Amino acid sequence: MSVGPSTCRVNGQPAIADILSLNGEVARRMAGQIERRRTASIPGGTRVPGRGHGEPCPTLPAPKDEMLSLAGGSQRKESSAMLSRIAIPAMAFTLFASSLAQAHSLGLQVGHCQQPEALEDVLLLHLNNQTDLQELTITPEGEWAVVADSFSVFSDGFPALAKIIVEDYRVLGYEIDVIAVSRTGGWIVIAESQWYQEGVVGHDALLADLIQERVSGGNRINELVFDADGDGFTLVSGNWDYSVKMPRDLFDAILEKGPSRRQIQRIAMDPQGNWGLMAGNWFAASGVRSTCYKWVRSFQENWWTLDHLALGPEGDWVLYSHGDYAPDPTSTIDRLEYGLPYVDDQGTIQDGNIWERMRDLDVPGVTLAVIENNQVMWARTYGELQAGTQRFVRSDSPFDAASLSKFVAAFTLMHMRDDRSIDLELDTTLLEVVSSGIFPNPLLGWMFLSKFARGQDTPADLITLRQLLSHSACLRPHATTKLEPWYPVPNMIQMLLGFDCKDGSCSYPTNRWVRYDPDILDDGGLCLPGQAYDYSGGGFLVAQAMGETLSGIELEDYAEQFVFEPLGMDDTTFRQPLEEKYEARAAEPHIDGVLLGYRPFYPWAAGGGLYTTARDLAQMVLVMINTGVTLSGTRLLQSDSALAMMTKQAAGANYGLGLSLSDSPVSPLNDEWFAHTGAHDEASTRLAGSPGRGEGIVFLINSGGDNADQLRKELYDSFKSIRGWN
Repeated sequence: MSVGPSTCRVNGQPAIADILSLNGEVARRMAGQIERRRTASIPGGTRVPGRGHGEPCPTLPAPKDEMLSLAGGSQRKESSAMLSRIAIPAMAFTLFASSLAQAHSLGLQVGHCQQPEALEDVLLLHLNNQTDLQELTITPEGEWAVVADSFSVFSDGFPALAKIIVEDYRVLGYEIDVIAVSRTGGWIVIAESQWYQEGVVGHDALLADLIQERVSGGNRINELVFDADGDGFTLVSGNWDYSVKMPRDLFDAILEKGPSRRQIQRIAMDPQGNWGLMAGNWFAASGVRSTCYKWVRSFQENWWTLDHLALGPEGDWVLYSHGDYAPDPTSTIDRLEYGLPYVDDQGTIQDGNIWERMRDLDVPGVTLAVIENNQVMWARTYGELQAGTQRFVRSDSPFDAASLSKFVAAFTLMHMRDDRSIDLELDTTLLEVVSSGIFPNPLLGWMFLSKFARGQDTPADLITLRQLLSHSACLRPHATTKLEPWYPVPNMIQMLLGFDCKDGSCSYPTNRWVRYDPDILDDGGLCLPGQAYDYSGGGFLVAQAMGETLSGIELEDYAEQFVFEPLGMDDTTFRQPLEEKYEARAAEPHIDGVLLGYRPFYPWAAGGGLYTTARDLAQMVLVMINTGVTLSGTRLLQSDSALAMMTKQAAGANYGLGLSLSDSPVSPLNDEWFAHTGAHDEASTRLAGSPGRGEGIVFLINSGGDNADQLRKELYDSFKSIRGWN
């Protein structure tokens, strides 16, 4: 049944006019009761003539410690009278106040709302009284409502019937969960199991059915927000949500509640369609004023809760926190987010939270996944894909994985080893591949040109896949090649020969040529394959070429078909430059927190060419934790292959195949762990897992440099401390 503009719904049913119309004497008596209750419940309450429809405007107690920021300046306020008499009727203003003793905080810019002084007064009263709010809302026209346990206040112009309904529910002992006013003029009030609708809202029959279904099932409604046109809505109830005709980026933010295990408490949208979302201690937004966005960041950095957000006309906003965020001491993710150890300027070890440390270290964005009890417990994101924007990091945002690519490449090549149709073993030599008769064979061309063009002999009969994947083949160079996006993509033989481009021209410099170097060791000794460890991106490129030659499939294609797809790693790719389906949502590259302005690419796929998400990569870490078996019970890697990757293979180093090791072997029978670190100029990354503990972590940072590496260290050190790793 549709509801017309002059009718209403009460808990999904049309109202009975002679009982619930709230007209006449019944309404007057109810309003009188509500007015008396409201006035009596305000400490020091008083009426102020001319301030709204007779609502009381409380007399503010002297604030304990408030800081007012107005037009870029700040001054200490000595009395509440000064704070409540700002001349702002025709202009916007920004206020930030905090009762520092109780860590309650408030930021607002409400110059285009009705009665902005009164709104400020009411919120400051709650701030100083350490009061949380039940509901805070601003209508598309700038009217507002503030509802707390003790009393509620409404601006001029707020729908009169909505005010009475709110007070009716409060008198009956219900908490107000939602007051939502649509651009169409219709509105809905929800209070625990009770709800009331007046007028037309978009898709009102569907919305009414959804609300009734949720409250009838004993579910509270967290949030209801209408879109800017009044034709769409989002309804949130616990971990359940339903959206119709809402912005795509808002829908993407709502989806983050699943992998992050955060519960949405607030969504706000202004008349222009700009929006903000709060889920636990996480915030995402699109188009909100930069002042509002910065205040949210300051709340996160200062450990304050994100309790209420309201957006009004012309960019107006209100942000309210009722206290400090209290991390759960039994929760790994809370302890990780709020327990990053660092040394302050005085040399004292402090615990910072992740937003605070990202600010201090100029890190734009982070994505991480935490494995506990043999499952991905949390996949969370922090900050922005691009510094200085509101492009929030999503759990499906691909990041540059840097040298974590080596782990994924080793995993893929071990999968080829398990495929008996491919003649690839750990002890397959480079000579066997070169002399296999397979054509095309880039390794054959590389060795020929290395010998006759550069006079370099390669001991192909001594170099094996095992040595290449364990950095013990004595090959240079250490790092992989990076190219700007306007240069051509080299093929395999070009990469092996050192193809590189700088300053507008491309060449084959000697230092980029993949080559055997018996003098590679720092101690001056002779390096023989299998007898010494020396980290080598070039070795992984040769391993990639061996696998591609014997399988007849490029590493990128093989990984997608046989590894990524079975694991559901839909946001992972070796293909560079990035394809458009990844580029549109990928993290932007930064160096020391400064946007690079373009995306370089790393053509050596196995050495450093992977883009992935923490959530995706955690799936592969879980397979290693379970010695080759996926969570669904499918064997993706043979157990001997998985165990070989976690067993020391290199002389002089605890390094397996594509993984560093705490000790050897790493297995489900002990508490040892495997790990890998990655670093590009534009990225800093880490993964780790412990089969015996069923635990692990993956995190990716979209910036490189010392600061990003410091955050990487703090995250990893904190995780190991929390979980008791050695």
